[in-house]
Amino acid sequence: MRDVIEVKLEWLNLPALIVDETSAIQAKNTAFSHLPPGTQYALLHQVTLIVTNSDLSVSGHKTVDVALGALQYFTLHIVRQASSESLFAVIFYPLQQSSALTELYASVFEHSGEAIMITDVNDDIVAVNQSFVESTGFAVADILYRKPDFLRRDLNEEATLEKAWKAVFEHGHWSGEIKNRKANGEYYVCWLSLSAVRNQEGIITNFVSIFSDITSHIHEHKKYKKMAHYDFLTGLPNRALLEDRFEQFVLQRQRQSSQVSCACIFIDVNDFKYINDTYGHKTGDNCLIAIADALTRSIRQDDTACRFSGDEFVLLVNDIENVADIQRIITEIQQNVAAIAGNLSLDKAVRVSVGVSLYPEDAVDFEALINLADQSMYQEKRHKKALD
Repeated sequence: MRDVIEVKLEWLNLPALIVDETSAIQAKNTAFSHLPPGTQYALLHQVTLIVTNSDLSVSGHKTVDVALGALQYFTLHIVRQASSESLFAVIFYPLQQSSALTELYASVFEHSGEAIMITDVNDDIVAVNQSFVESTGFAVADILYRKPDFLRRDLNEEATLEKAWKAVFEHGHWSGEIKNRKANGEYYVCWLSLSAVRNQEGIITNFVSIFSDITSHIHEHKKYKKMAHYDFLTGLPNRALLEDRFEQFVLQRQRQSSQVSCACIFIDVNDFKYINDTYGHKTGDNCLIAIADALTRSIRQDDTACRFSGDEFVLLVNDIENVADIQRIITEIQQNVAAIAGNLSLDKAVRVSVGVSLYPEDAVDFEALINLADQSMYQEKRHKKALD
């Protein structure tokens, strides 16, 4: 009898299978064998779901419409053979679009430069395109009918995904930044566009995820942001970032109704032109880098050291409670800077002139605070020259 059934399978122009109750293939026709391996695998998976979750002993048959992604649609008609414990599965191909349109959609899917993943209503992966394979390193056979959770393993994206799914079910679409993991364990940042696909009755049948790798753009943005807010030579914050830090301190002080002060310490390197002219610009640059390091080591992590201009630096020291705090920092700065000469083999010690202003005692405006500290520094410089 089974031989007769296998012969009948070959008469069909449609892909067909004989499977047993464990969904193991007992026979298949040429039409099924000519299907792409991925499609064969996906169809057999659907048969398995039907066989294991349906009571075919009652009706003896079942017909189910399935979508393999958004591009392939099948009707599976499964009939239990009266003379056998085997299942006879016939798979039909009703075309939902014209052949030309279907081929166009398939071409767009496969040749898109963006990674595309299609999941079913249970959020099981039913299709991915070549760009997805190339960008993630996952083989198609390794991910079909798995849930996409493995893409975000240990990346703490639960809150983002909860927001995404809420938007998809309410509005049909969501897009935003999310982290994914590649097959080699490396994570990357991508822009995800997640959309629901509905049939003619308005019922969701699939979800389409389009991933745009923006890791390089993130790195470029960080680089340009650093260039905009940090000094290229010393790596210290520049004037713009210093002002932003000052404004943050003022806002926090107002929110907390705090009475603590903020010190603006203006620092000028004495005789820096002599160092440049005598030892060359390379040594001059190394001197500025060493001074930047000395200043950073003299303050706390919450404070800010800024390269204000060529040989001028400004420190923004938060939460000053008394004058002794400022004097301690200035003493430490002078000691750290004095050690630079030996490290650079200079014939004279590197010295700095220092001026101080306080917020809000001396000024409440950033520019005014800087100008007062600058004036204080020049007064000290003139005083030292008068003593020499």
